[in-house]
Amino acid sequence: MCVINKNIITLLSITIMATSANEKIEMACVEAREKLAQLGIEEKIQAELDWVLGSFRNDQNSSGLYEIGAKALKALVKYKKDKPKAITKKMIDELEKALKAK
Repeated sequence: MCVINKNIITLLSITIMATSANEKIEMACVEAREKLAQLGIEEKIQAELDWVLGSFRNDQNSSGLYEIGAKALKALVKYKKDKPKAITKKMIDELEKALKAK
């Protein structure tokens, strides 16, 4: 329960401050990670997102966020084709926008 609450607090903090491209891609990757976990899919991408998010928070190098964020986007789009109501269009759009802001 503490991990979930910590993630929610982190997400809220990031949402408030998301102004730069790096902050937007970070927020989009956090949201994608949480959605993948909620759906119980793509554990490898979840682990990769965890790693690049931690790495980004240490060195502010966002290249990994863009690389793994693109993988997450593909997985979410594929899942949405089979179950359209499971993932919102807004989530897909925000991740796409963050990836293009590089």
